[in-house]
Amino acid sequence: MGRRADLRKNTGRTVRAVVNGQVPDDYQEYPVSRMPAYTPASDVRLTPERQFVGNHLRVVRYRMSNPGSITRSLRERDFWHKGVRAVMLSQNQLYAGGEGYAWIVFSDDGDTRP
Repeated sequence: MGRRADLRKNTGRTVRAVVNGQVPDDYQEYPVSRMPAYTPASDVRLTPERQFVGNHLRVVRYRMSNPGSITRSLRERDFWHKGVRAVMLSQNQLYAGGEGYAWIVFSDDGDTRP
């Protein structure tokens, strides 16, 4: 298996652990106050709730909220930003006043592709 395939497999395993409320192997939970700013091109409000830091990746769970008065369609590509390795959304629409979750995996190498 190549390096990219190993990275994809490891990233998927890490995200599944976080989505299930677990701390991934070889990761430590850090306060969200100690994370860099993240401002994607999305109309929803993101509030960081948990952050897990490993050797080369950082996973953050955000609570998404729609403060607007219309339903917002959500696309993973709207959350891509320099340094983002993977995006997982709890739903593909967010109703007015609604909430959901986004799990964003950041890489420390600045590469945005898995």
